[in-house]
Amino acid sequence: MNHGFFKGAALLGVLLLTGCRDRKDAALPETPRRSLTAPADELSKKVEALTDAHTKVLWAQHLGTDSTDAYSSGSNHLLMGLDTRDGLGAHALLKPKGNYSRPLICPDGSKVIYTLKKYKMDEKKRKFYTVKVMQTDWDGTAPRELADGYAVEVWRDPTTKLDWVYAARDIVPSSRIAWAARELVRFPMTDPTKVEVVWNRTQISPDNIQFSRDGHRASGQFPWPNGGHFIWKGDESEFLRTMTGCWAAMAPDSSYVSWMLDGNHRQANLYAPGNPAHTWRLDFSKIKGLGKGEIYHPRWTNHPRFIVLTGPYLGEKSKTGAGFIGKGGKTAEVVIAKFREDLQGFEGSVTLTTNEFGDSYPDVWIEGGDQAELKGFAQGASPDLEAERWPKDSKGLVFAWEDRERVAAIKLPDHRLLDCSVNEIGAARYGRALDMLLDAGSFAPQDDAQTLIAAAMAKEVWTLEFFLRSRVNGQPAEGSGPVVSANRVVVSISNGALLANDVVVAPAPLVLPAHVTLAAASGKLSVTVNGSAGVVVPLANVNKSGGLTIGGGALDLGMAGVAVFDRALSSDESKTHQDLWLARHAALPSSGRVRIRATLEEESAMPTEAGIDPYTRALVTYVYKVDEVLEGKIPDKSVTVKHWAMMDLKPCKGFPREVGKSYELTLEPEDAHKELEGQRAVDDTTAFDLTVWYDVAKPEL
Repeated sequence: MNHGFFKGAALLGVLLLTGCRDRKDAALPETPRRSLTAPADELSKKVEALTDAHTKVLWAQHLGTDSTDAYSSGSNHLLMGLDTRDGLGAHALLKPKGNYSRPLICPDGSKVIYTLKKYKMDEKKRKFYTVKVMQTDWDGTAPRELADGYAVEVWRDPTTKLDWVYAARDIVPSSRIAWAARELVRFPMTDPTKVEVVWNRTQISPDNIQFSRDGHRASGQFPWPNGGHFIWKGDESEFLRTMTGCWAAMAPDSSYVSWMLDGNHRQANLYAPGNPAHTWRLDFSKIKGLGKGEIYHPRWTNHPRFIVLTGPYLGEKSKTGAGFIGKGGKTAEVVIAKFREDLQGFEGSVTLTTNEFGDSYPDVWIEGGDQAELKGFAQGASPDLEAERWPKDSKGLVFAWEDRERVAAIKLPDHRLLDCSVNEIGAARYGRALDMLLDAGSFAPQDDAQTLIAAAMAKEVWTLEFFLRSRVNGQPAEGSGPVVSANRVVVSISNGALLANDVVVAPAPLVLPAHVTLAAASGKLSVTVNGSAGVVVPLANVNKSGGLTIGGGALDLGMAGVAVFDRALSSDESKTHQDLWLARHAALPSSGRVRIRATLEEESAMPTEAGIDPYTRALVTYVYKVDEVLEGKIPDKSVTVKHWAMMDLKPCKGFPREVGKSYELTLEPEDAHKELEGQRAVDDTTAFDLTVWYDVAKPEL
């Protein structure tokens, strides 16, 4: 079985396709479809002027003008299509209104797949979905049901030429907008009874699962917001985590280039395999008409030089005028864009039509696209799988959290994949070293991981290791507070000294960075800091049933490289891990921190629970005039600043702020904070040309 990845990202010619100006235009055409050698209607001519080939476009259109349905969950939709060679222009393929979720065009362009999605809601407002994969065509043939599931992709095996429909099944009930499924299956489009399970090792999110041409990889999330690549090698499968975000996508050739949409829904972070892998940012707001607002439904077409998306999404007043609909879609249109060859930008844009209806889930088929490849990107290469791995030996490993970006899952002896991501509690957040910051809130592994951690640490022999660093290079540990706690062990810092079960294991001031190893055996705990002689302390009598907890507030430190083993580590293993983390720390560039006093000039709307769903935290973007530089250097007279404004669905203290008021700010360049990629950000500002900074002050709830 095969899957894939896309190559670099060049900003390209853009084409806005939307539903028609009035409802009669969207009705089924009275004239029959034709087979033309060139486009006849003006819309089709504009499309082919961009794609230079016969093109088909498919999308769902929500008819309500007083509400939006960006996830196509309701039944007031039309299945819209445009075939540039049938002479009909944009029109509804099927007459009845209904649910036409995530329509997909089959590899040869002849058939149409969509999902009929329905749900019932319980007293807790959890949605219980019923999903059916449906098939029709461009002639409007009566739809037929193929199988249960939510269709996410149709992939053609390059060897057998067999078309496979991939679908998510066993959807997890949820009150959130976004949802996850417990398995990914596939079946031949010609025989939907032959169902194969291709992934059930973790939950998955459906937005978007797109395959490489060779079928070895697919973009996806396991589940949101952990994005990356599903990888299939023979009967083996794994997930390579590349970055966080939403709306994953992969180029349709075999370059394995992929993206994750950033939290501001205006940019995407791209990934190309390498050792090290190459990442860069693509700015959708550079596309004409998308300079303000957000984009949604971004997806690669079947041609690696073309993408499709919807936008702009602008905040819209509710019917009562009491609030904003964060995902208001009445201003959004369907956009086809053509990449530059280097995938660093787009080659122009054209707006075709506008309407007041909600257009969503577009898909595009371009004749000959299945033969195109991205130039400058190797096809079928997997050097990212050869990258440096930690831990070096996974024997006995029951939990491993490397950092915010790298792999957050491990393979268990029974071949299950254990999700090792962590939950952020309260005002917990990450630092520029992609570490967990210990100055606010706390972190905790997922329930399945907690169960395995507790079982391992209840045994006679086990090992816990982690890496500590100061947020500001060169500063020693100061203050007092919890570092990590688990069954029979509590590590803390008290007045600058490192303690384990209230015994000093490294005197004040603790020299940072510090690689710490705790090895349990014979009822005692040996604690080693940066390879020093182990200090032996008794295991605590307290049985902490809550599992592993990291942080808890008060320490201006960051933690990474957290691992739990159900065995002892050799001294060579510990030394190897120590050297790896010290080298990574040494390679971290200067933060470029500045401290200024500035007056707020322009604000963005405060995030709301409904507006950021399914996220639970969000940044807000403000523009300030610099009044005085108190520390460091900053040449700009005005700056754009991102602040944490909502965490755990609670507003942060001090927000919203007041325009015209002066504030003291401690800032670092946003470009130095890769951990912010994929974090939700609300930005209503208009100062697009200003340098963006990040407020590093500790948020409070």
